[in-house]
Amino acid sequence: MRLCFNTMQVALLQNTENLSIEQDFPTDLSLGKDTEVCINMGILASMQGFLLSTENYMQSEFNDYRIFIGGGHQGLLKQHIQHKNKPFANLVLEGMLAYVEQQATYSHSNK
Repeated sequence: MRLCFNTMQVALLQNTENLSIEQDFPTDLSLGKDTEVCINMGILASMQGFLLSTENYMQSEFNDYRIFIGGGHQGLLKQHIQHKNKPFANLVLEGMLAYVEQQATYSHSNK
């Protein structure tokens, strides 16, 4: 999440003088009072728009689905999902654990 946000910031600011990268993530969309805040609001709006488009697509194609949001800053987006979702702060580690548990169960049942 943060990487995506930072990548967008750098892309928007790399050839712009006298602007700095805001370190604070916006938590809700609002009107910006300066260029840096407006850039961050635009990035957040873009990320929320992508999520909304994804959710609309999933609703049109599937009856039952889940949206998984990973990363340390998933809180920026999870509040904007209307459908059931499960936030993961440690998605890779939890996935690895689930795989190991599944393999252990499979190995035990085939003995």
